[in-house]
Amino acid sequence: MGENWKDRFREPPEEFSVIPFWFWNGTLEPGELKRQMGMMKEQGICGAFMHARAYITTPYLEKEWWEAISACVEEGERIGFYPWLYDEYAWPSGTAGSTFEYGFQHP
Repeated sequence: MGENWKDRFREPPEEFSVIPFWFWNGTLEPGELKRQMGMMKEQGICGAFMHARAYITTPYLEKEWWEAISACVEEGERIGFYPWLYDEYAWPSGTAGSTFEYGFQHP
């Protein structure tokens, strides 16, 4: 290993980037999401968990939600950023942000 391991700690390869929770709230706008991804990338963050949080107004798991996810995946491929899909919203796990009522999805 020699001295090279110290250099790797000072400037680690992108695959060792931190991957923070990227809290999503309000209305998800693809242009804004792409801007935020660019800002993270500029700071050496090469991925993030897209995580729905309180006060999100974009309907969870609906068309607009998936359009935001798609925009992030496409932009991530373009700039070398890894957006992770975090499958949780409004704990406890499995409630899908209360989109399921009594075990059945709302129409």
